[in-house]
Amino acid sequence: MRDAGEIDVRATIDGTRFGLYQTLIVGLCMLVVFFDGYDTQSIGYVAPLMAKDLALGIASFGPIFAAGLVGLMLGAMGFGTLADQIGRKWSVVLSVLLYSVFSLLTPLADSFASLLALRFLAGLGAGGALPIVTAIAHEYTPERSRTFVVAIVNSGFPMGSIVGGLLSASIIGAYGWPAIFYIGGVAPLFVLLAVVVWLPESIGFLALKGTASTEIVRILGDITGQTIAPDTRFRIGRRQASPFITSSAMDAPL
Repeated sequence: MRDAGEIDVRATIDGTRFGLYQTLIVGLCMLVVFFDGYDTQSIGYVAPLMAKDLALGIASFGPIFAAGLVGLMLGAMGFGTLADQIGRKWSVVLSVLLYSVFSLLTPLADSFASLLALRFLAGLGAGGALPIVTAIAHEYTPERSRTFVVAIVNSGFPMGSIVGGLLSASIIGAYGWPAIFYIGGVAPLFVLLAVVVWLPESIGFLALKGTASTEIVRILGDITGQTIAPDTRFRIGRRQASPFITSSAMDAPL
């Protein structure tokens, strides 16, 4: 057991090897981004077939594509603020839930207006997820590996788009175009369950809570493989972060 004293959380993470715990975190973050990319591009795989079934001109899908991208932008902006209030982990949960639910509802659209609204709402969730999981992966990675890890996490987005495109022809041929959205809605729900169970909250966010030192002890114990005394005091960078934590605890993100 580490004796009670003061631990610099940032320096402790930077001094560890990239272990199984961090691998789990990065893997979960990448999966979230993978289905983010799949869902964002899913409308493009099926637009001609949807246009025919909804009796819409294919040109009318331009605003529908744009609605998803606007949602993506607003989600990226808005969920950052929300994460400051409810935490990064639960912001990710809400983001994934949004893009999963509205992907599942997309085949039920029966008009231009309903499809426009559904794709905008799905875009909100997709936009919120990417920057937050990138920040979480960055935070829990030793400094020497952060650039590589951020690149790996962000590669999930184009990977999801590419895999969806490669599989779309066979999926649509066998099950029809709605199956694209059902996969994009159901599969992330399993990832969501894993996020709830295994993804830790941001240590930076925990450092701003006045009652979070027990959780920091557990997380650092998992990262370092050591048992840390429960009355340990924590700081991030130059400033103290626990057990008496105030809003000035962090001088910069991890």
